[in-house]
Amino acid sequence: MLTVLARTRARIPVIAAVLMAGALTLAACGSNSDSVATDDTASGSTATVMVTDAWIRTTDGTMTGIFGVISNTTDEDITINSASNTASSMTELHEMAMVDGEMVMQEKAGGVVLPAGQQVVLEPGADHIMAMGLLAPVVAGEEVEVTLTLSNGETVSFKAIGKESAAGDEDYHSDDKSSDDMMNHGDMS
Repeated sequence: MLTVLARTRARIPVIAAVLMAGALTLAACGSNSDSVATDDTASGSTATVMVTDAWIRTTDGTMTGIFGVISNTTDEDITINSASNTASSMTELHEMAMVDGEMVMQEKAGGVVLPAGQQVVLEPGADHIMAMGLLAPVVAGEEVEVTLTLSNGETVSFKAIGKESAAGDEDYHSDDKSSDDMMNHGDMS
């Protein structure tokens, strides 16, 4: 009996160490850094696209931009075909382009290409996600759920945090001239 008790006491530190290591591993996996994308595919595989530092420009207007860093962790190019978000009724992928001698914002034909193994930065004055027809003002600190639909069939969701920005206003260019007045970043103040 004494021998069994001694063996059990000797195992307690080992068992405690294993339990502690498991708890630390779970805690690290469960940490919630800003805007890390989750992979919503049925296979449960690791996400091929990760989104970090995501934010949405605060506004009480009708539209605003969503920005962040998107990383393609694969060895093949992936295209963001479309996006949606919980703050607006319409979402488009946008770019800045030279039209009639001036830089304007317009829908990005063909989506946003994420080169293999690289990062793409969505930022004011460049490629970004446009939330149009806002359902309510976007305020600082608010979390907006964003979902990207990718060319490989995956969807990736992340949270963008409301943030004030002094980024410049851009004009929206559309073939539908009746929508030009409604769709400019001047409404994003």
